[in-house]
Amino acid sequence: MAQLVAEPAGAQELAALVGYCQQHGLSVAALGACRTLGCLRAAPVAVGIALSRMARVVAYEPDDLTVTVQPGITMAALDEVLASRRQYLPLDPPQPAQTTLGAVLATARTGPLRLSAGTPRDYVLGIEFVGHGGRLVRAGGRVVKNVAGYDIMKLMVGAYGSLGIISEVTLKIRPRPAAQALVLLSAPGAQELCELGFALHDRLPLLYLDLLSPRAELAEAPRQGYGLIAGLGGNGAEIDAQLASVRELAPKARIWQDNEAARLYRALVNLALPKVSIELLVAVPPRLLPECLHSDGVEFRAHLGSGVAQVALVGEGPSAIAAATRLRARVAQAGGHARVLQISRELRSQVPFFDLPAPGAMALMARLKRAFDPAAIFNPGCFVGGL
Repeated sequence: MAQLVAEPAGAQELAALVGYCQQHGLSVAALGACRTLGCLRAAPVAVGIALSRMARVVAYEPDDLTVTVQPGITMAALDEVLASRRQYLPLDPPQPAQTTLGAVLATARTGPLRLSAGTPRDYVLGIEFVGHGGRLVRAGGRVVKNVAGYDIMKLMVGAYGSLGIISEVTLKIRPRPAAQALVLLSAPGAQELCELGFALHDRLPLLYLDLLSPRAELAEAPRQGYGLIAGLGGNGAEIDAQLASVRELAPKARIWQDNEAARLYRALVNLALPKVSIELLVAVPPRLLPECLHSDGVEFRAHLGSGVAQVALVGEGPSAIAAATRLRARVAQAGGHARVLQISRELRSQVPFFDLPAPGAMALMARLKRAFDPAAIFNPGCFVGGL
């Protein structure tokens, strides 16, 4: 991961450290729990900057539905703070106790709630980061406006730490639903469940809608074959009305409510696919996702209503590479894209981590990289096109 690890205690120390590294030509990368970006790096950076000491809640305004925090805080720790006022940040990556907010923002990682809640970009009101020369840059909330014509908040989210290192972020949050329910259906084939899932999505304001392949198992809710899981939220009367519609469309549905629904939802968030050589994240128009996933040797968990799926390719060596190539071709034909989530070390040099965008888009990304990081010290080689 890194030849040397430093742990700044705050933004000023972080800025001084980045300035020193740039002055001496040392590459840097932010480190959270060291799980998200490890497989993307062909060689270690000179200095890994661990943000574990920058995990403070700077300001919490529950009446305004905003919170300002440092990037080293874990998603579980932030949720505990917000839960005291029955509020939450509706971003649900797996393993929240080991996943930092900084990692979620850097990778724009989402979970089942993407369907109803959107992506990390939708919640960032303001941002502070350390950029070129160790400068502290602020944009959005708590300042008047963005600078230089860039929407800096959207640029930083999903940039994989290639433009700078986030030191503080202001987020908008939401009230927690008063009640919730989880619906599970199973079938030998996926097509029937997909059609039913889209019918539920058309009729109801679902919180999430996930399709699971046969080996993507929830131990807390055993089933045979494929599984379709839908989440409902609202007050008691709203839940009752929504469940009436579910029973009309799917009389065989299994239903859990409130605490049991919350327990199964947490299991769904943390669901792990079988261990394989290559795991991809694909995104296509939702109605085209089932066709893209229709293949032997593929296990998946799909956010069906969002068109996003985490796909494990069963196989080793050349067979895994060939399966990844075929899947990427289907995704591209559907107008989508794919990127590597996990890959065995021996295959890393043979499989591109990101799909290449159109030449115009790639040129724009390269210009942004040069504008924000002219010294090319921030997480080099870990973004699209090797940026």
